[in-house]
Amino acid sequence: LPPPDAGRVAVNNLRRGAVIRAGEVIFAMANDDLDADIAQAELALAEAAMSLDGLSGNAAARERPRDSLAREELLKSLIASRRARRSMLTFRADGDSLVLEAIPGLKPGVYLGAGTAVGRVIPRDARPRITTYIPEDAVNLAGVGDAVAFVSDDNPGTRHPGRIVAVSPVNSDSIEEAALAQPHGGGMAIAPRPGAPLAPAVPVYRAELTLDNPDAPGL
Repeated sequence: LPPPDAGRVAVNNLRRGAVIRAGEVIFAMANDDLDADIAQAELALAEAAMSLDGLSGNAAARERPRDSLAREELLKSLIASRRARRSMLTFRADGDSLVLEAIPGLKPGVYLGAGTAVGRVIPRDARPRITTYIPEDAVNLAGVGDAVAFVSDDNPGTRHPGRIVAVSPVNSDSIEEAALAQPHGGGMAIAPRPGAPLAPAVPVYRAELTLDNPDAPGL
């Protein structure tokens, strides 16, 4: 879920492992600039309409200047485009959905830049893959097809059996899953440098797992 515009968090129902019902708001942001643009354009449009109402008995009102009509259409177009952009800052669940990842600490009022990934959501009945990272010096211990056990931070007493389905090297500049990085509450050690805020501290490989029973209690 990367919001297309910057703004402040208004609603955040992203909690890892949470189920969000169809139609419910997953995440929403407010953008003061968009709201101000819409309000100013609506005011200008209302003022234009009032000035024309004042001329209702005159020939000038029956022969509305082209520039007045053009300005009204421009204002209507501006309002529609800004409302469309604002609507893109609210994410709703198309169907029952499961939150796979969520960056912690995103309370209402927190400012986010455009394109900031705030979480990952999948359909509730999907079969998710689990992503983890393995230090390069231990990757020989993890082969495709190997049996593994997944333990959730939220339920550390339960082991969920599964298998490794993919292992691949990671770009040294960044990890893909920001929620797994230590700055966002994960366990991956990061060594930030200019232009690479999520660069791993040591060379790592990305491993993907599937679970033998993705519908097991606790998942």
